[in-house]
Amino acid sequence: MLGVALIAIAGALKLSWFVGAFRGRSFLATVLLGIVVLPIVALLFWSGVTIAVMNWDDPADYPPGDEQPPAV
Repeated sequence: MLGVALIAIAGALKLSWFVGAFRGRSFLATVLLGIVVLPIVALLFWSGVTIAVMNWDDPADYPPGDEQPPAV
């Protein structure tokens, strides 16, 4: 649920930047805001996809419960 919400927030943020670019903002302001907004959108989207596709009940990199940890 959280991953899907992060993807939706990233999409809404990108859409608001894109719509704002065509509503009377100067070209320089659009480029400068894009430099700030687009990396944030990319990070939110990447985090959302990672959280959404991860199998939280049985992660592949976690050993089963019946194995003992290695002795040190």
